[in-house]
Amino acid sequence: MGGNSKLLIALERGIGVHHSGLPKKYLSAVEILFRRRHLRVIIATGSLALDKCPEDREEEDLTL
Repeated sequence: MGGNSKLLIALERGIGVHHSGLPKKYLSAVEILFRRRHLRVIIATGSLALDKCPEDREEEDLTL
């Protein structure tokens, strides 16, 4: 993810950021971890809060 390494460190610590300008793989990981209740803090736009995220993403592949 290059310049977004701080976001990955935050994910490891249970903090997720969800915004449409972020890479799709990262957003998918945040959504999966959110649904599995692995995140303690989430900074998000209304789409995640209103559960308007795509449902068809693979849940098994968390490789960033």
